Amino acid sequence: MTTYYPPLDIETLRNVEVIHALLKEQPDYFKESTYSPELERLVRALGPAGGGVSRGSSQVTPENLDVLAEVTSTYNELKDHKPDSQDASATMGYFRTRTSLLEKLVELMDRGKNQKAISEFYAEVLLILEDICTPTQVAQFSDRLKEFAK
Repeated sequence: MTTYYPPLDIETLRNVEVIHALLKEQPDYFKESTYSPELERLVRALGPAGGGVSRGSSQVTPENLDVLAEVTSTYNELKDHKPDSQDASATMGYFRTRTSLLEKLVELMDRGKNQKAISEFYAEVLLILEDICTPTQVAQFSDRLKEFAK
């Protein structure tokens, strides 16, 4: 069985992203638009404004923040973006800025990977302790680790 991938272009998706930003600022954005009701429904369903294919809550909290996913997404967007200007000095400025931002994003990716590894290690240690220690001992160990992490 083959999977069908319908044609999709980046400009259309960028336009949908712009519409979502406008919807966030102007909830009645579609009120006077020339879009059909079907198109409006589909655009709303595609993202955060419509709640369709959203990453979840728009409020970022430490619990729902996926640093690696965000950094990877930003890295890919920046990598795929091309300068609009034909001016050579503007293009050079763009590439200098882009290079600097990509370096910072790679640093953030490394930090995110390290934090994830530490978190997984900590969770694994607690699971092992729960198997061999009493609940009181596990709580004491966890409290001592938290003090150490401060």
